[in-house]
Amino acid sequence: GFSFAGGCFVSSLIFPLVLSRLRTIIYWIWAIITLCFILSKSPIHTWPPFPTEGNLYLSGLIQCSIFAIGGLALIALTIEDLNKHRDSNSILLALWILGTLIFATNVNWAINGRSFLPMASAVGILIVRKFELVYPNSSFSFNKKLILPIGISLGLTLWVTAADYKMANNARSAAKQLTQNYGEKPGSLYFSGHWGFQYYMEEAGAKHFDGSELRLGDIMIVPKFNTRDFSFYFPPDKTLWKKQIELDPLFGIASMNNVIGAGFYSYSWGPLPFIFGNAPKDQYLVIKLGIKEK
Repeated sequence: GFSFAGGCFVSSLIFPLVLSRLRTIIYWIWAIITLCFILSKSPIHTWPPFPTEGNLYLSGLIQCSIFAIGGLALIALTIEDLNKHRDSNSILLALWILGTLIFATNVNWAINGRSFLPMASAVGILIVRKFELVYPNSSFSFNKKLILPIGISLGLTLWVTAADYKMANNARSAAKQLTQNYGEKPGSLYFSGHWGFQYYMEEAGAKHFDGSELRLGDIMIVPKFNTRDFSFYFPPDKTLWKKQIELDPLFGIASMNNVIGAGFYSYSWGPLPFIFGNAPKDQYLVIKLGIKEK
């Protein structure tokens, strides 16, 4: 929950660089290092999944620690505002942020980035109130100290959005290519998976596989990075052939990939709403049911 809060509102880490004293920044860096060490020695880091070794494993631990401390920084900012002002506005902001955090982590069916969206306005208000305390005689609109954190936050937001757009567009492109190549062949075209891929496949006339028995001659499409991988369902003696298409994700960042630990839409895919790193290609397995000649 803290790593999602810190990742979804990464500004809670960026703005303190201009709103906090050097000593406070050093404390936060020390907290990140300490948490990274604790996670590396604790079995809890094995779920949700991270790569088990190598650079991706170390990178995942570091990013998870940074985002989690960012979530704690957001809570600290909320408590500090409540302590400084002690009025109805600060109480409302505290209830707004803490209530959303509790709902997103303990009430909702799964921790995901969308569940934290209701607190976005409150986080922005908190940052402005903090700025007014640190620079009481300065204009918020034209202060040069805010150019860097706003620029970093905006750039990162657009980068994550582009990664999510690329993932969605890959599903649409794959569905179009697969239905054009295999939709007119003898037999029925089935697929597994949900989300946008299901929408585009059904729009083109393919049938969603529900686990029922298929007939010889049917074609099954199994997306690797989607829900419920049914590739194990088809034994070699009933598989005439297999093919695979691959599409490249956006370079350098991922919003939803269980191989490198990104799970914006569900924490069961990873402990971070997005992660820096190169995700594997989007893969779609095409299985033709039949009996091979001996």
